[in-house]
Amino acid sequence: MKFIRSASSRQLHQQLIFRIGLTAFFAGMLTSAFLWFYGIEQFEEDAVESAQVLAEQMIVTHASELSLLERGSQLTETDIQQLLQVANEYVTRYFSFVELYDVEGEEVIAATSSDPLAKSAVEARVHMNPKNEHIYNAFYDHDKLYIQIFLPLKKEKEIFGYVEMVYTYPELFLKQQYRHLIEAMLAVMLSVLVAAAVIYPVVMSLFKETQTRKLEILQGNMEMLELIGSAISKRDSDTDEHNFRVTLYALALAERMGISKERCRELIKGAFVHDIGKIAISDNILLKPGKLTDEEFAVMQSHVKEGADIVRVSTWLNSAKDIVEFHHEKYNGKGYPHALKGENIPLNARIFAIADVFDALTSKRPYKEPFSVAASLQILREEAGQHFDPNLVERFIDIADALHAEFASLPRQALAEKLHRAIRSYFY
Repeated sequence: MKFIRSASSRQLHQQLIFRIGLTAFFAGMLTSAFLWFYGIEQFEEDAVESAQVLAEQMIVTHASELSLLERGSQLTETDIQQLLQVANEYVTRYFSFVELYDVEGEEVIAATSSDPLAKSAVEARVHMNPKNEHIYNAFYDHDKLYIQIFLPLKKEKEIFGYVEMVYTYPELFLKQQYRHLIEAMLAVMLSVLVAAAVIYPVVMSLFKETQTRKLEILQGNMEMLELIGSAISKRDSDTDEHNFRVTLYALALAERMGISKERCRELIKGAFVHDIGKIAISDNILLKPGKLTDEEFAVMQSHVKEGADIVRVSTWLNSAKDIVEFHHEKYNGKGYPHALKGENIPLNARIFAIADVFDALTSKRPYKEPFSVAASLQILREEAGQHFDPNLVERFIDIADALHAEFASLPRQALAEKLHRAIRSYFY
């Protein structure tokens, strides 16, 4: 029976395009982010290397002047002027800031570029202990990259002073680096999108095949479920119509209670196979026209345990166990097989019990005429808090008239179509 409809080709395409596009977008973004941070780190390292080369060049070129720092506190004004001249030369040509320290780490001279932005960067730099060897620190100020360097000054491996410099990374080169980095990021994202477009037809084909297999399996499971329900009904002198109506009534009450889609799927399965354990009951007890003896009734009650054992071994039907095992429990704790009480009884079982009894009351049976809706609801009210969950009874009473008017007089085929439409929304 075909009652599960596959998604349209357009829907499949839309879903797949969305998924592939989303995957490509995030893959491109993650790759680009990695490339960005890696690229920034690389040209910061290049900038540090360039600054280090210039700093070491200054130390070699002006070794004689810098060696004056050996004098420490004995430096004369002339010495200081010579050192300041060296610092200013490099500030003018390469650096935003040069500062010299004696061997004790005391500042001797400092020279700063006249560029206001460079002065801002010098003020923003981290003040570090000049006695630490080979310290490099890259930082940004006003969107410019600066490299702060501390180097020891040595003569025959003996430190006689320290130099701190702030190197301004060339702005034009920095812009070029950023442009190259952005171009690389765009190339990565475009490559990902092109790759996604190339594999799209293959993925689409596999996706459609998977969807088809999924629907076939689901279709087979639902047909099996309906066949099991029909077989149980025929063996118990019941009808398919009863199973269909009970499932529809129970679903309507579950929706009224705001139950999740997953729980509703479990409810549908349980409604179809709730009496599956009766296949283990002998005909002379199951079909006995008269009243059962105590021993026979005990055997009849065992159908609940038998049913639970049957569905437990099925991965797909195991979720129906709540109804199969507990649909004969009563709210006051006087039901079977576990004498559960109140909300200890699973919700699906409490819902199903109301729907099952209501349909039995309002249906014609060989041994009785149908009760009116009003009389049936009165019985439910009287049993609220005894057999049934009183809160669920009140909710069911609100919708019972409309449900009975819609479903009670429908023939089997019409009921099946109504149920299949309802099921479709839960299993696809």
